[in-house]
Amino acid sequence: MGLRRLIRAESRSVVTGQDVWGEWWGSAAGTTASGVTMSQATALRVGAVYAAVRLICDAISSLPVDTFKSIEGGQQPYPKPAWIAQPDMYGGTWQSFISQWLVSKLIGHGACIRVLRSDTGSVLAFAVLDPGKLVRQTDSRGRLVVTYAGNRIDPLDLIYDAELIKPGQVMGTSRIDEARETLGLAKALEEFSARFFGNGATTSVVITSPADLTMEQATNLHQMWELGHKGLDNAHRAGVLSGGASVEKTGVDPDEAQMLQSREFAVEEVARLFKIPPAMLQSQKPGSVAYASREQDAIQFVTFTLLPYITAIEAHLSRLLPRGVFVKFNVEGLLRASLADRANAYSVLTQAGVMTDNEARALENLPPKDGGDSIRVPLASISATDADVVAMDKRAVAAARLAVVGYDPADVLAAMGLPAMEHNGLPSVQQQMPQDVAAFKEST
Repeated sequence: MGLRRLIRAESRSVVTGQDVWGEWWGSAAGTTASGVTMSQATALRVGAVYAAVRLICDAISSLPVDTFKSIEGGQQPYPKPAWIAQPDMYGGTWQSFISQWLVSKLIGHGACIRVLRSDTGSVLAFAVLDPGKLVRQTDSRGRLVVTYAGNRIDPLDLIYDAELIKPGQVMGTSRIDEARETLGLAKALEEFSARFFGNGATTSVVITSPADLTMEQATNLHQMWELGHKGLDNAHRAGVLSGGASVEKTGVDPDEAQMLQSREFAVEEVARLFKIPPAMLQSQKPGSVAYASREQDAIQFVTFTLLPYITAIEAHLSRLLPRGVFVKFNVEGLLRASLADRANAYSVLTQAGVMTDNEARALENLPPKDGGDSIRVPLASISATDADVVAMDKRAVAAARLAVVGYDPADVLAAMGLPAMEHNGLPSVQQQMPQDVAAFKEST
């Protein structure tokens, strides 16, 4: 037992928080029940969290963005303001600006964007602030007070896109803080795996000896064992002990502890936390990698994961534009179907008169063609400009039938909405009345 205590004491070469603070250490800020520290500053060190944040940021920041003006019955393009092409005060791109916005919201309590204005009040650029230095609170009169690094900021000059605001609060809450235990477990599993392989992929052992060893002998035995077995280069090397000493395993093998299954579960927990289909985080769970499932995952990813963030950004930026003008991201690229599906959709839309040929060609990045800007009518699939000819032809056929059965031609033309026409005076054979009918009319 003396040797066991010695080896364990030697392996602890640093003073831990548990040594200083005792049982209180487990409840310290950022410390989880799994024994690792998890905070907003360390969350991205978890591989699944980093992948989830990058996935959302890359998907949204790469989308095309345009500005439109609402008009009666629809919308029309509106010139983009200069701050869309150059939003960052330090010269960063639009993609970099949106990525910083989303990282702040995904990791922190919300995105904090300082609006920089000219002397006339027009928007010049933006500065993405560190959410950890921003405080939102209300004073005794219920007015909103915003400070950044101790300096007060006008709330009108700040875009605050909170991740989640609890009832009665003006400050958002971070999913990292709320799900600290879940992420702490994922981090603990990563550290366990790293240490396991760093120790030569062997479990913890205790060396026992039937003889009483001096402090120097026990230390030498301990050092020699680690020298020959610790690290990947020394993994699975045979050990030699003398003097009746033996090795006793005290740890649990990774297979017995289900380390791989636990790490897979950690990926699923992170996917659930960020509302991402597990397959998009490279989860190999059965059923998540099928083509049909992946196709539905892509649709759900856009609908339930990306759209809430996109809608919030659009709403905040649209407030900086004139009344009736708004910002809109184009998410069609993320929902792009296969070529066969797109061809069928274009065929239906063009034949139904919903879309022109050139509009369909533009979606496929094809140049316009002559005569492709006309809406087709569904019946004959002709240009809408020729639809009047078809309609007049059908009315003329109906008018001829009425005239044939004896109705007055002038009255027929008026009833069918056709213009008055000169007649050559030669009635058709079908319209020649029998002599007795003509005599009858003359007598009456």
